[in-house]
Amino acid sequence: MDPGTVGVFIPILAVLGGCGLMGLKMWSNHQLRMREMPSSDNEHLTEAVQQLHDEVGSMREDLAEIHERMDFTERMLSEVRSRNAIGPGASTCEEHPSCSSPPGRSCFTGHQRQ
Repeated sequence: MDPGTVGVFIPILAVLGGCGLMGLKMWSNHQLRMREMPSSDNEHLTEAVQQLHDEVGSMREDLAEIHERMDFTERMLSEVRSRNAIGPGASTCEEHPSCSSPPGRSCFTGHQRQ
């Protein structure tokens, strides 16, 4: 192998080796802290995790209920549309018959309705 090619890999290996050593040191520090942690802290953390688990379960139930409501609303809207019950809006802008902007607001063309 060419010495120039090997020279390129030396800094890469040094950086990777340094990252590996830092990771090993962080892991060993974490293991030491876990051994030194009192069991009451572990119980507190277990309690906190259980509370979070219960809260996530509650949020999932709420999300399921919202999903059911959205499905119901979509079914109702599609039923109304299939009956052609939704007609064109009332025209309120004199200059643009298809405009339905309220008084004091601009219609879609920028015309200010009086």
